[in-house]
Amino acid sequence: MEDVFLHPVVVIQHLLLHGLIRCMRPLQSPQNNWGTYGEEDSFNIFELSTNKDGGEMLKHMDLGEQSPVEVREAQSVNGPLAVLNEYYDVYVTQPEDAKWRLDNMHETYVQDMNSKYVYPNVFMSIDDTNKVSQYDTDIKKICRTERKQTGS
Repeated sequence: MEDVFLHPVVVIQHLLLHGLIRCMRPLQSPQNNWGTYGEEDSFNIFELSTNKDGGEMLKHMDLGEQSPVEVREAQSVNGPLAVLNEYYDVYVTQPEDAKWRLDNMHETYVQDMNSKYVYPNVFMSIDDTNKVSQYDTDIKKICRTERKQTGS
């Protein structure tokens, strides 16, 4: 049997891809974005429940007076953001603030989204990532200049 040499970059890409796939699983992704369940010494975003078909589902808990943002920030790993619409009511309940954001996005922005593919930078080529980075830098520079001129 011949020894097989795998270039370190190939190994890293393989591990990242498999890690990313695991992070995007329907029961894992909401936890990565919003927080988890079962914490004994702090508030929880979810409780593990069942959906109408008897499958496991993450149900948002009533946080009472606690800020959903603060509880999420304390628990989540902040991404990757992949809570798909078809996850709602099957794998996870939809929180009111997320519903509000989605509705607002559709009412305000979607009509101006003209690209067929809008996806995270991690899937972009190096050239595309560099272009996005340059656009981001230019836009921030323009915004700072505009704020200085308008005093806002």
